[in-house]
Amino acid sequence: MAIMPIERGKIREYATATAAARPAYLDDPKAPVPPTFLATVVFWTPIGETLRSPEVLRACAEAGVAADLGRLLSLEQEYVYPGPPPHAGETLHTAERLSDIAVKRTRDGRAMVVIRFTVSFRDERGDLRAECKYTSAYVERDRARAEARAPAPGLRSEGATKERTSDEGGGRGPERAEASAGNIASDRTPGLVRAALVRDNPLKFT
Repeated sequence: MAIMPIERGKIREYATATAAARPAYLDDPKAPVPPTFLATVVFWTPIGETLRSPEVLRACAEAGVAADLGRLLSLEQEYVYPGPPPHAGETLHTAERLSDIAVKRTRDGRAMVVIRFTVSFRDERGDLRAECKYTSAYVERDRARAEARAPAPGLRSEGATKERTSDEGGGRGPERAEASAGNIASDRTPGLVRAALVRDNPLKFT
């Protein structure tokens, strides 16, 4: 469990950065959080610990899928508010739990382990204020494609030569590779939310 203070300045910054610069978010000292603001919890505590839980690792082993965070896909994020959203000045306590594990198949027949987990946010009274529901998946590697791209023994591929040359010229090759891998693991990167659905019962965001 981690503590996440809701700061007015951060609400202003987030609203401006996400094209939601409305008076309710910018001018009110007790401004409510924008619907997807709680994605910034990653700046207070790592999320996705359940992706390496024994249950998930066992499901991946049985399905023949490597539990490689570098190949993790972020499929969906859903934000649920059972009442009014948290506002500036409040302090929330977070907790993460595993919700579901399912093994499915991609269109080309590869195994895919789909993991659903939930991060809950409670106030200092212990009341539930919000939940973020994440759906991620480990996907079996396309072996045929990987083998086709692999260079023959004793030969160096053109791509490998270019990457090494770039590395010698200042290290840009590896930096690009690391950025590409980071883009896949978007659960840990708030700026890379691929899908955000908001259930607003009974509150309606305008």
